[in-house]
Amino acid sequence: MPKIPDFLHLRRDAEESRLKLLAAARRLMAEQGPDAIRVSDVAREAGVNRTTAYQHFKSRDALVAAVLDDAANAASGIFAVDMPLEARVDYMVDYFVQHPEFARLWMYQLLSRLPHSHQACRERFIRVMDVFARSPGAADRIDAEMFGDIVAAAILVWSLRVSGNDVDVIGGQVATKRFMR
Repeated sequence: MPKIPDFLHLRRDAEESRLKLLAAARRLMAEQGPDAIRVSDVAREAGVNRTTAYQHFKSRDALVAAVLDDAANAASGIFAVDMPLEARVDYMVDYFVQHPEFARLWMYQLLSRLPHSHQACRERFIRVMDVFARSPGAADRIDAEMFGDIVAAAILVWSLRVSGNDVDVIGGQVATKRFMR
């Protein structure tokens, strides 16, 4: 079996460290907000050396921007799933209920007036809402952009609601089915 060159191992290790740092930063940002995190805290949470963290992200702002970009790209992927429209709406609700950290990050981004890294994600979402607004049975003259804002707000607030401490898992699943209906 051929030997894998050392530089490929190093590249894979570097990518693994970067992913660990992004995941740890996303968790911490969702819990505390972007203003409360420090690169050294993220490194500790990720189990990565602080120097390694700074090799990937030169500053806290660079780390925050990377987390927001990563979250926007991940969320954008759900709009690319090829399925019937009604199933896609259910899929979006389920996805955000399972990943409430996206709602928290989005809220922090809006409230802190951080630059928006999710424009492509928003445009894809509005296209999905436009298809939905033109579908048979939809009310006439639905403004796809405003409809999208209402749907996004409802889904994101719902995902925070059912991830709260006052909702048990089974009750949350039942309520989410009602919400999707």
